[in-house]
Amino acid sequence: MGSVMTTLDNMLKLTSSEKALGVDLDYNHEMKLGGKATMFSSLIVGSPAYGQTKFNVMNLSIARTSTSEVPSMLLGTISVLFFFSGLAGPVINIMPRFLLGGLCVFAGVGFLYENLWEARLVMNKFSFGIVWTIFLVNFIYEFFILQLLPLGVQPMLPGLLVVFCLGLILATFEFMFAFMHAAKPPIILKGAECCSSTVRSEKHEKQLAIVARWYQVLKVDNFVFFGTANAIYQLLKSNVEHQATLPRPTRMKYFILDLHGVTGIDLTAKDVFVKVKRLLNDHGITLIWTVGGKIMRKLRRWGILKEEPFDSIDLALRYVEDGCLSRAHKLCEKWLVNNTVRSIFEQQTMATIFSLSVRSDDKSLASTRLRPWGERLNLKEDQMIFTESSQDDNLYMLYDGEVEVQSSDGSCRAVFNGSFFNLDALLISVGSLPGPPTTVCATAKKDTMVLKITKQKFRQCMREDGALAQKLLLTLIVQNENSRPGKKRALWKTD
Repeated sequence: MGSVMTTLDNMLKLTSSEKALGVDLDYNHEMKLGGKATMFSSLIVGSPAYGQTKFNVMNLSIARTSTSEVPSMLLGTISVLFFFSGLAGPVINIMPRFLLGGLCVFAGVGFLYENLWEARLVMNKFSFGIVWTIFLVNFIYEFFILQLLPLGVQPMLPGLLVVFCLGLILATFEFMFAFMHAAKPPIILKGAECCSSTVRSEKHEKQLAIVARWYQVLKVDNFVFFGTANAIYQLLKSNVEHQATLPRPTRMKYFILDLHGVTGIDLTAKDVFVKVKRLLNDHGITLIWTVGGKIMRKLRRWGILKEEPFDSIDLALRYVEDGCLSRAHKLCEKWLVNNTVRSIFEQQTMATIFSLSVRSDDKSLASTRLRPWGERLNLKEDQMIFTESSQDDNLYMLYDGEVEVQSSDGSCRAVFNGSFFNLDALLISVGSLPGPPTTVCATAKKDTMVLKITKQKFRQCMREDGALAQKLLLTLIVQNENSRPGKKRALWKTD
C-alpha cells in the first residue's frame, strides 16, 4: 500500500515540478532515482525521498538554474550532517509549536482548496464528483465508521486504503466510458501528402511542392489521456530531433495539430500539451491549432490555447501554404540582392517568357499571351477591386503587388504574383463549374497592378483564339483539381 501511494505521489510531484520549472524531465530516470533514494532512506528509518514541487520552485528562484547539480548536492550534504550529528531534534524543538502547526494547517488548507474547489475549472463534472466522493467517504469513514470496527482490525483498514481502492474503481469506470473506442495510432503527415483546396497557379503549385517539407500535420482522434498524449509527445519529439539534424533551409517551420477528431481530453494529458508547445517553441516551429467546440473551450480554460485556432484543417493548410509562399518570396528577394544571382534570374526569366510567348503548344500559360484580351489596372493600397454586391464575373491575374481575397465562409487568403483570382465566377458564368461563386470580395493590400479579363473579352477570345481560351479553361480546371483537399502534391523535378 505504502509503495503504491509513494509511487503515485512521486509521479504527481514530477508532473507538477516539470510544469512549474518549465523543463522536460526523464520520468524513467527520475522514478528510478526516487526509488533508490527511498530505499536508502528506509534503511535509516527515514521518510520517502523524492522532490517536492514547492522546494524545487524555491531552489530555482534562488539558484536561477534548473540544470546545475550544485544546489541539490549542497542541501543534501547539509541534511545528512544535521541528521547524523543529532542536531535535527534540538533545532525542531526550539521552533515554536504554533509556527509548525500553522505551516501544517496552511499546507493542508491549500491542498483542500486546490482539489475541492479550484479543480472544477480543469476537471469535467464526473471527475470532480469522484474527488468529492473520495473526500466525503474518507471523512465519514475516519470519524464515524472506523471506531465501530474491532480494535484488531482498525490498523489494517485505514481510511486511506479504503478511499484509494474506491478511487481506483471509480477512475477505472470513468476511463472505460471515455476510452471505449479503439484509438488510432498517431501518424505525422508530411506536407507533400496533404494540401488545401485553394486554387493556385502552376508556378505556386511547383513552389509548394518544393517547400512542402516546411510543414507537417498530426491528426489526433478519440479520447486523449496521459498515455496517448505521451505517445504523441514522444513521436513529435523524435521527429523534431530528426529535423534538428537536417540543413536549416529544409527544416520544418509549421506544425499543424488537428484535434477535431478528439472526443475528450483527460486532465492528466494537460501538461503534455504544454510540453508540446514548449518543444516546438524552443526549435522555432510555429504551432497551428485546428480545434473547436468543447475541446477548444477546455484548452482555453487550462491556459494552453491562447492563439485563435482554425475551424477546419483546410483553412489551416491554406494559412500555412500562404505563409510558406510568403517566406519563399522574401528569401528570393534577399537572394536577388546579389548581382550575379539577379543576372542569372533575369536571364532565366526572359528565356522562359520568350519560350512561352512563341510556343502555342506549351503546357504553361504566359501572361504576355493574355495581355491583348485584358485590361491592366493600377490599384492603390486598400482599394477594393470588387465586392459581393457588384456580382463581378471577371477574371483577374495579379502582375505585381499583393491582393487579399475573402471567401463566402469568411476566410481570407493572400494572392501572389502570377496567380488568378475570382476564377470561379468566370468558370460558373461560362458553365464550366456548378453552384454559386465562393469568392466574395478582393482588396489590394498595397500598390498593385492586375490584368482584368471580362467575360465578353473571354468569349471573344474563344471565337478568335480558341486554342488560348481552351488552354486557359484547362489551366484553371486543372489547378482546381490539383488543389482539392487531401490530394497528394507530387514533387516537381527539373530536367
